[in-house]
Amino acid sequence: MRAKILFISYYSHQAKYFEVLKDRLKEKHKIYHLDATKSFFKGVFNRQSDLPLNQDEKEELINYTYLQFKKSRKKDEDDFINRVYKKLLNKSAKILYHYFLNFIQEKEIDLVIVWNGYRVQTTTVLKAAEKLGVNKLYMENGFFPKTLVMDPKGVNAANSLSNKGKSFYQQVEVDERRVNKLKKSQLEQRELREEGLSKLRKKLLNEENVQLPEKFIFLPFQVLTDTQIIINSPQIDNMQQLVDSVYSALKKFNQKHDENYWIVAKEHPSDFGKRDYSDLKEKYNDEQVMFLTKMSAEDLIELSQAVVTINSTVGIEGLLKDKPVITLGDAFYNVEDIVYHADDLSALDQVIAEAVFEDLDHKLIDKFLYYLRYEYLVEADKKNANQDNVGAVIDRIEAVLNKK
Repeated sequence: MRAKILFISYYSHQAKYFEVLKDRLKEKHKIYHLDATKSFFKGVFNRQSDLPLNQDEKEELINYTYLQFKKSRKKDEDDFINRVYKKLLNKSAKILYHYFLNFIQEKEIDLVIVWNGYRVQTTTVLKAAEKLGVNKLYMENGFFPKTLVMDPKGVNAANSLSNKGKSFYQQVEVDERRVNKLKKSQLEQRELREEGLSKLRKKLLNEENVQLPEKFIFLPFQVLTDTQIIINSPQIDNMQQLVDSVYSALKKFNQKHDENYWIVAKEHPSDFGKRDYSDLKEKYNDEQVMFLTKMSAEDLIELSQAVVTINSTVGIEGLLKDKPVITLGDAFYNVEDIVYHADDLSALDQVIAEAVFEDLDHKLIDKFLYYLRYEYLVEADKKNANQDNVGAVIDRIEAVLNKK
């Protein structure tokens, strides 16, 4: 079947990769690749479609982009700038939606492919595809090196693994040799960006030389404006709240069980130099909390007794290292007996006790990791993409077209 496929990009790395896929697919299918910014300007002069949006749908289209803007400004209230930005977003979303809807109708598109899917540049085309009953495919960087997520339902907590429970993974058949190889693998680490840092921050970074506590919970920070926090973290709004919640619970845990656990928190490399946690560090200066920036997450996981995360991929790395993992937010790997999910922060001290004192179901965790790596994720070297190494990606696109 000769299908008509539409790629939408808004960053150069997406456009570059989509062009490689386009060149590989064009012999068999009709391929269109639109730049979201150019589409907006074309849409200004485009007619409105006959499928309008209701108010809830309009809010849905701009939700993440607007919340990200407010969070980046550190202004949650609807001040003048936020109100103006929201009006502009609503106008942009309306223009993009109608342009994409008309394009999909006129070209008779069979499949729309986007990266991530939360920004207004992609929510608009996805909503247009939904209205017209057109297949969708979401792409995102995978959780292991040289892998991609390619999911018709979404990414992160919205992906197609999110509704699969313990019984699903119990049925997974594994190759023990591949499991052993997988357990030795290392997830890609974000490098710390030192450019643009103040002299004081660089001095503190270079001086980081610490003696870790004998027992500690590893607490990795996450990017404040990422979808994982804005969309998938109903209990924790920022990293200050994260530390406060975990510290309060750990203090109760220590008192109740006569233990001496610490928190070792690590700033996210992408946020280092952008977020100032000096007040937070001062607040816990005399408490059993240590803040780090330079030491690798891999080493901290290895040396820790447990990992507490909102919903970071560090949680997956913790599972790889056979560590108990506690999640506080929405995550596709919130599966019974794989992680300890705390959906009530007031009971977090009890969850910590379970995680620390109970035995892990290593067999089940291995089955989960095996399925995630070898069945769900797609092999892909995105950084060095060429016609010879995108075969698995093309196969997944064909499978979605054939609805396998």
